[in-house]
Amino acid sequence: MKSQVNVLPKKCNRAGWPAGPWDSEPDYEGWISTGERGDDYPLRCEIWRMPDLGHLCGYVIVPAGHPWCGLGCLGEPAPVDVHGGITFARAPTHGDGWVLGFDCAHAGDFYPADHVQRAYSRSGVYRDCAYVRAECEKLAQQVREQLDAIERAGIPQRTPSVGEAWEPGI
Repeated sequence: MKSQVNVLPKKCNRAGWPAGPWDSEPDYEGWISTGERGDDYPLRCEIWRMPDLGHLCGYVIVPAGHPWCGLGCLGEPAPVDVHGGITFARAPTHGDGWVLGFDCAHAGDFYPADHVQRAYSRSGVYRDCAYVRAECEKLAQQVREQLDAIERAGIPQRTPSVGEAWEPGI
């Protein structure tokens, strides 16, 4: 479940992209995920379109003190089930916590601006906003399950604001 959805206008240069579902999608969407019941630990989720290839990436901000803070994609990965695994992990630009993200530019994914390997990616599947949103919610739920496992001990519960600690271009 999500609330407070923010959408930014299209900013990626789409010249040369073929027509497709991305034509009606934003380049950014952010919301506060409150889980399936609507009253779970609130987590900020965001979707960004990458300007180089046009694919979407999903992010969930993990609260400070969570056991996954500091885990990454190159060192010890966070034990999650999300599209392509965690491919982005770092401290947010502002604020506290840890940003975990995934991208939709893997083998088998189609990305609209792939001029170099167009023939290769054309056979893939475009991962649209609805798909990435669902994967963000799935990742957020896994973050909550870890919070439940440690009984949320010592982790302050606060409602993050959409767009807080994020800047275009990540």
